[in-house]
Amino acid sequence: MLPLPLPSLMVLVGPAGAGKSTIARTVPASWRVELDALREMVSDDPGDQLATADAAALHDQLLRARLRRRRPTLVDSTNTDPAHRDELIALAHAHGVLAIAIRVMVPLHRCIARQARRPLSQQVPGRILAQQHAATPGLPELRAEGFDLAVDASEIDFLGLLLERATEEAPEVDLDALAAFGPDLAAAVVPLGQDEQGRTTGTVAIGSQALAVRHEDDGAQGYHWQIRVPCTDCGCPTWAAAHTAADLLAVHRGLPHDLVRDCDICR
Repeated sequence: MLPLPLPSLMVLVGPAGAGKSTIARTVPASWRVELDALREMVSDDPGDQLATADAAALHDQLLRARLRRRRPTLVDSTNTDPAHRDELIALAHAHGVLAIAIRVMVPLHRCIARQARRPLSQQVPGRILAQQHAATPGLPELRAEGFDLAVDASEIDFLGLLLERATEEAPEVDLDALAAFGPDLAAAVVPLGQDEQGRTTGTVAIGSQALAVRHEDDGAQGYHWQIRVPCTDCGCPTWAAAHTAADLLAVHRGLPHDLVRDCDICR
């Protein structure tokens, strides 16, 4: 997994519904410059196209203000227009920071399915979505445009970034209330269902990276959240109590941790 060079201007590139906003939530909110969010700020509706001109003006001001201070900045929009990408590259280099393209791409049918779940005002028409998908360049093309680094989103450890940030922001918070880690980490939890004991199972997922977790309302054990880990003795998958975001980060990074992880077979 590649680290993100900082300071830099990180430009997400991909069609609507590809998962860019999920990735954007892994970095601090102050880093994100998102046109939809700015439309919502000026009109209370992120899909209000009549607010685009005002939102775009704010977008440009925020970018320049952060880059003047050489602060890490992530542009969360489709960025499928090559002329717009050229402007972003020039802006980054004019302020002495790296321009990084992060390509976020999934099959078109997945983009369409995700769009269908959004409020009507935020849905991109199918024709436009297909155009965005077709216009998303490959990594060699992005590098040829002048980006200092062009990578696929799967090459960057965004899940680790999110877990690391949650650990730093709330190192002593118990996972009894996952929302205590902030809306970004909570939003990364994908519920999958219930097992035979009635425990809620799911994943903490960013793109193709995921940690298996489950919630067990068992006060007698003194914990509620568990994470899937290999057994210390035999390597079989088992469940261990997860008390803090630091536990999740340690498992994700393969670092030593104090979680109990003996499986039923070894017992």
